[in-house]
Amino acid sequence: MKHALRPLAAAVLATSALYFAGASAAIPDPKGWNGTPVTEGRADRVVEIMPTTRVVNVDENQIVKFVVHGAGGRADSFMWQFNGGRAVIPLAAIAPDGALTHPVNVYVAADPLDGSMAQ
Repeated sequence: MKHALRPLAAAVLATSALYFAGASAAIPDPKGWNGTPVTEGRADRVVEIMPTTRVVNVDENQIVKFVVHGAGGRADSFMWQFNGGRAVIPLAAIAPDGALTHPVNVYVAADPLDGSMAQ
């Protein structure tokens, strides 16, 4: 009986390994859950991030250009479209590495042009 179960156990282990290997390869980029980076085009809004900025409010589907002011007058900028849904997002989660030196939260509100909040 022991010998009869060995091929079955091997098949189960092989199938499990393939399943879990495929699942780990299919994990999406977490930044995609918060929206989409924008490299060209016009922004709906420009937000200046100063060393004292802690909170930013934006709307769903809005394309925002962030200008991050750092030490010594240095400024980094990047653009983001908030098409990932309503949420509170740490700006560091979507900003280029090293762009921020302090925590800033982005509050994403409903798209005012959507009309779903008026009902």
